[in-house]
Amino acid sequence: MELNYLLLKTDEQFTESDELLFPPYKNIIANLEQIATRVNSGIGVLDSVRKMYDGIEGLRGDRSYFHSKALLETTSYYQASKGGRGKYLEKVIASYSKQTGIDFEVKNLPKILAVPALYRKSKLKGAGALTRSEKDLLSNEDILWSGSNTDNKKIDMYRIEDGKLIFLELKNRVDSGGDGARQEFYHKFTHLLKLILDDTAIYNKKDSFSDYLRRYGINEIRFSGGLLFNLDGGAASLEDDVFFASNRREFRRLVQELRAYPNVRNLRINEENVTLECEIKRLKIHVSCNYGNDVIKEITGKGATVSELLGTSYADLALIQRICIYEREVLLRNKGTNSLTLLRKAYEQYTNLEKLLVDFIKLPSNDNLSKIITELNYNHEGLLKEIRKMTSQNFYSINSRLDEYIAELIISECLFRRSS
Repeated sequence: MELNYLLLKTDEQFTESDELLFPPYKNIIANLEQIATRVNSGIGVLDSVRKMYDGIEGLRGDRSYFHSKALLETTSYYQASKGGRGKYLEKVIASYSKQTGIDFEVKNLPKILAVPALYRKSKLKGAGALTRSEKDLLSNEDILWSGSNTDNKKIDMYRIEDGKLIFLELKNRVDSGGDGARQEFYHKFTHLLKLILDDTAIYNKKDSFSDYLRRYGINEIRFSGGLLFNLDGGAASLEDDVFFASNRREFRRLVQELRAYPNVRNLRINEENVTLECEIKRLKIHVSCNYGNDVIKEITGKGATVSELLGTSYADLALIQRICIYEREVLLRNKGTNSLTLLRKAYEQYTNLEKLLVDFIKLPSNDNLSKIITELNYNHEGLLKEIRKMTSQNFYSINSRLDEYIAELIISECLFRRSS
């Protein structure tokens, strides 16, 4: 089976979605290395309540104690680490269009309109990706915020193109967030519409949301709630929406609020699809809930599919977690020594091992474990024997042959080195 490792790719092989995924992968793997090689790593430590709740201390003296402790320490760190997972899909979708960004805040509207490319870059790649001059330019666009905390609504994604400002509140699955997610969609949209209707002065105590829209030629605003996947992992559709009744209820509430304003004109409603259109102060307004591929098209203008979002599946984290659990168990059992630490000591005697690691990273098909063992057999027979000997001393109850496990250790070491 062909496996792909993100951290073993060269810079030239990186796609934009790879660049977004690389920093969190690198951070997680660097921390898992500490768990795998240091008894007192300070990472994934279980507090006394957790130990009691999980029953770890009751296993002391039992063969399963070290395995259970290693398993929980590794997995508790990994599950607690967000690692960029929450924002990853949003960033991938935004990468499809240079006009699409993430993390819209009402207080930042002047900055978003004035320097859209810089604001987008700062959110997609982080402030660390900005040059000093870019940071200065971005900060120069800070406008005095004079609105309330309630006014400063945050929306997942936005797009500015051809006089349109498009907003998207995104949920991964049709059941994500339940009823509360639908209430959140419409609460945010309703509040933004009221900012436009009431012309509330929220910038420099004199300018409104509408003022900045007019200043930058925005003549249409589109609000969309987006649901990407159905319960089976395919592209969502309206028929898959298990909380559609909540959608319709919140939609009706929004319609009632809009009808109370005399300057809302040409209100057109489609309850079946929960969409509406109207005009407010010469602004065209469109509200809808989109599903599956239509979510991507609405916020990017591109025809990408939901299945394309998931892209290449990389094996880095699955391998490192498995190696970490096993090596952590041996580390605890042997009071600081395991196959990884012994392997690293071998580097001092076999200087060519460094070249082997570098060459392996350069292999075009870097998933083939047999290539590592073949290379060791051919050029480093003595080293292979030594690694086999020291690994077999600690090697048991693992679902692979010894040589395969040694090859996976070397892949893990390559990943650890790329993460440092």
